Amino acid sequence: LGLNVGHLGGRELAGANQKQGPLRLEELQAQHTEWLPLEEPLRIGEKGPVLRVREAGEPEVDPDATRLE
Repeated sequence: LGLNVGHLGGRELAGANQKQGPLRLEELQAQHTEWLPLEEPLRIGEKGPVLRVREAGEPEVDPDATRLE
């Protein structure tokens, strides 16, 4: 939601340049929003980090963890 363009597949997603404070997604213009399918990489900026959304599975349980019963 900053200035950098997002790269999603072969498409570019314009940065929204949002100010600090509460984020209201319903106020974003259409050119700043896109559905991100599971496992589809979103690169932020030209050389920036890559975000991949994965489906959450069952949380791993550590058998050695301390448990209160």
